[in-house]
Amino acid sequence: MAERLTLGNTRELLLSVAEEVFGEHGFHRSSVSSICRRAGVARATFYQYFADKEALYSALVEQLQDELLGHLAQVFSASLDPKVKITRGLGHHLQFIRLRRQAYRVFREGEFILPEVSRRFYRALIAQWAKPLEEGVREGVFRPDLDVEICALAILGMVEFLAMRYLIWEAEGLPE
Repeated sequence: MAERLTLGNTRELLLSVAEEVFGEHGFHRSSVSSICRRAGVARATFYQYFADKEALYSALVEQLQDELLGHLAQVFSASLDPKVKITRGLGHHLQFIRLRRQAYRVFREGEFILPEVSRRFYRALIAQWAKPLEEGVREGVFRPDLDVEICALAILGMVEFLAMRYLIWEAEGLPE
């Protein structure tokens, strides 16, 4: 564990180990003690960074959200046709879930444990997906009466179910 501590700061180590432990045992069957043991830190050290297991989980979801939003922002800020942005965004979103499968699985389990954390995550994703849709309406690519929020929700729902079917439940990978 001493090697792990030198690779990054303690907070990042705790987040990384929590992702592993939550991914292996689920949120309810994971404990602060088991996370501390695996990270090689004392419980007192844990509490310097997080108030409790729920705060750690919330920070983990926030980290996942920030990473995903960053990937989508890169695609959506490119000088491309809004339809191309959406198509590429779909690919990037699904690729992100594939690469961060364990963290995403942890997030999905936690939706029922800390629903406000999930609501914040989804609100941020809907706002991000709304950007290329709004751009498309402004540029006349999409019809002017397009309900951007409904379309963003539909895209997010499509991504979620494709990810669940092909990347989480059966982990066979997405067909082209």
